[in-house]
Amino acid sequence: MPPPAERLQQTGFSLLAHAFFDSERRPSVAVSVEIPYTSLIFLRKDGVFESDYAVYVKILDKKKKLVETAVITGSTAVTDYEETRSATRSARCSRQFHVAPGEYIVECSVEVKNTQRVFEKQAPVTVPVFMKAGIGVGTPRLFAADIDTSKAWPAIAEASAYDAIGRREKEGAVFAELDKHPALLFDVYSEKEASDSVSCELYFEVVDAEDVVHAYGRKGVRVAGLQNQFIAYLDVDEWAPGSYEFRVKAVQTDPARQATSAFSFVLAYSPAMLTKELDRTIAVLSLIATDEEIAEFKNAPESERPRLWEAFWARRDPTPGTSENEALQEHFRRVQFAIEHYSDAAPGWWSDRGKVYIKFGEPDQAEVKIEPQYQGEYLIWYYYKENLRFVFWDRSGLGEYRLTDTSQL
Repeated sequence: MPPPAERLQQTGFSLLAHAFFDSERRPSVAVSVEIPYTSLIFLRKDGVFESDYAVYVKILDKKKKLVETAVITGSTAVTDYEETRSATRSARCSRQFHVAPGEYIVECSVEVKNTQRVFEKQAPVTVPVFMKAGIGVGTPRLFAADIDTSKAWPAIAEASAYDAIGRREKEGAVFAELDKHPALLFDVYSEKEASDSVSCELYFEVVDAEDVVHAYGRKGVRVAGLQNQFIAYLDVDEWAPGSYEFRVKAVQTDPARQATSAFSFVLAYSPAMLTKELDRTIAVLSLIATDEEIAEFKNAPESERPRLWEAFWARRDPTPGTSENEALQEHFRRVQFAIEHYSDAAPGWWSDRGKVYIKFGEPDQAEVKIEPQYQGEYLIWYYYKENLRFVFWDRSGLGEYRLTDTSQL
């Protein structure tokens, strides 16, 4: 059996961590925290409603050794009580740390003052060697952008030229937006000062798990110093959900040198799921949805499906005040896991083990029993909280497990 999956946690805030080269050419990590008002407690004071909080940040290396630590205190105030219940308002704070290149874990906890509310979260971050030979590319960052893909967009653009376009940085590496598109923001660093720019060719491609190219682009630019920021917008309307990798390369010809970087992300769903792949979407959703919800999806016109999809997952969001929907992310993780581990004659999401895994998650215990008489094997999954047991029978010994009783599905 694979290792146990993480249980859902109502973390109550968003944690963003990314590596960059600061103005003094030192590798650094920027840590940003966004706390929804719905996670805070506001107290009335002098005619306003205030909430105080403290953010505790630790950065640990891959050996779990403490590298940096900080305490950030903050306060936010509003005059209208209704604002304290807003799911769109947040308190924000950030801190930068100078660290050597390497692999790190950022651990963060948020304490809401005058309450017993404490939220915890962690995020991995890689600090690369930014400039090995006079040029470097920073680690790309994933954003959700409001762009009209019916119009022509450059493959790569200077980020400053499109600042007016609404975009919001995504926590982690999961993109789950139907009305927005992924945008990858990245920095290019040069040893040349701003007064002495050099020509550079930028290339990018996006590949799926099978290394098939789904998008690519090229742009000639001039770069100097450390303030060169570019953005690539991706039109994913026809892409299937799955894992993708964004690869970017900066090439300088005089003198010859180059630098690369990459960022892996998951496309949790796309408009294609509600159009050309609707049958598969409904088949997977039927494992967790009610009969009424499935009937509504089947009978809805295409224009109504995005609204139904958003409403479906909003009803299941354990932390509606945050920008991420952990229930959706966990569902997609289970589907991907089933595809990768339980595909045989049928797709992994429709195999017996896949159906059980998507609906109930990782079993609390797995047991294998051999049946010598028939040279077969039983696989038994236990879910103690739900008081459920699923027995799979592999008659041939080739890993083709079938449920002996499907009534619990």
